[in-house]
Amino acid sequence: VGKRVAENGYCLLLTYGEEAIHIANAARKSGMPAHRITHFPKGAREMLVSFLRAHLPENAAVLFKGSRAMQMGRFFEKLGGEDEG
Repeated sequence: VGKRVAENGYCLLLTYGEEAIHIANAARKSGMPAHRITHFPKGAREMLVSFLRAHLPENAAVLFKGSRAMQMGRFFEKLGGEDEG
């Protein structure tokens, strides 16, 4: 996933949780600038939500990729969106 993010020129990559650090590392190794990659450790959900609120422009497209075990629906709730899972 990280390699594809870097190859396709996404402007920002945020990862969350212990396993997702591999996605961030792959993006970095594939040429995505480090200043456009931010990893949040498991338990830092509030920090990630705050980051999104502070940095996302209005009408931005956001792709959330994660498992139910990671409780991704909580991100949608915190941001005021809907979990379409």
